[in-house]
Parts: sequence; C-alpha cells; structure tokens
Amino acid sequence: MGNMPYDVACRHCHREVQTAEQAAARKVEFDALPERLRDEYEEKYQSLDALHQEHRNWWKSSRRGAMLSGGCLTTFAMLFIAPSYSGIVLDFIIGALATRWLFNIKGGAYKGLGIFFLVFLVCNVINRGEGFATRGDMGGAAMGVLAFCFGFLLLMTLGYFLGFKLDDEHGSRSTVA
Repeated sequence: MGNMPYDVACRHCHREVQTAEQAAARKVEFDALPERLRDEYEEKYQSLDALHQEHRNWWKSSRRGAMLSGGCLTTFAMLFIAPSYSGIVLDFIIGALATRWLFNIKGGAYKGLGIFFLVFLVCNVINRGEGFATRGDMGGAAMGVLAFCFGFLLLMTLGYFLGFKLDDEHGSRSTVA
C-alpha cells in the first residue's frame, strides 16, 4: 500500500516519507502527467486505500474474538494439565495475550506452536506444576501422565491451528496485489 507521490508523510502511520521540497517537486511532476494517467493512478490508489481500510477494520473486529477463543481454549487445555481452579483466570489471560501476540505477528503455524509452547511453560510455572501426576488425582500417576500428555497435545494443536488460521486470514485479506 503506497502513498500518493506528493505525500510528505504516510497516510496510515504518519511517518515522514520525504521532505517537503521533494514532495513539491514530485507534485509538479505528477501534475505534468496527462490527466488520464493521473485519474487512473488516483483511482487505483483510492481502491487500494479502501482495501487497506477494510483490512484494518477486519483486524480490529477479529482481534477480540481471537483473544476470547484463545483464552478459553488455553484454559480448557490447562485444566487437563494442572486442574487448579485458582489458576483458571491466569490461564485465560495468558492464553488471550498469547493469541493477541500471534495475531499481531500475523499468525503462522510454527509461530503459533512456539508461542503456545511458551504458554504451556508459563502456565505450568504459575500453577507450580500441580498436574495430575504430582497430585495423584484420577486413580494414580498413570492416569495423570495420560491427562498431562493430552492437555499438552491439545495446547500445541491449538497453537498450530490458530496460527495457521490467522496466517490464512491475513494472507487472504492482504492489500498487496
């Protein structure tokens, strides 16, 4: 997504892209073009700008939903790993923040896998490793290890597919032609 040739600052991030003197010189060059070419360029710019605005609106509206689903699914997975009810709120917050981070870096299956592995480590540290295996719930350590492995696999699968989905959504809504 570009700017008009005579813009001094980016219309979206407001960073300076050229000096005022350079912009004035480019404005003179742009005005020297035939009217048909100028109109064609401005029309293309306006359509790209509309696509960019649509993408920004989608990004803002989808971010909250992704954070909510990431937080809920992380909490669900962590209940298998460390079923301490005192950690549910923290698990939810950490999962939502991890999903926001994944959303900000535009997804990616392996990025999601890595981020949710970090979520697994952080949540285990917060819950002090109080998994089934250490507490002896559900009939012993064998069932605890099985539940721990299922929760870990569920969390890693969540990260992989959430990253894959976000990568696909960002790619399909790209404003670059």
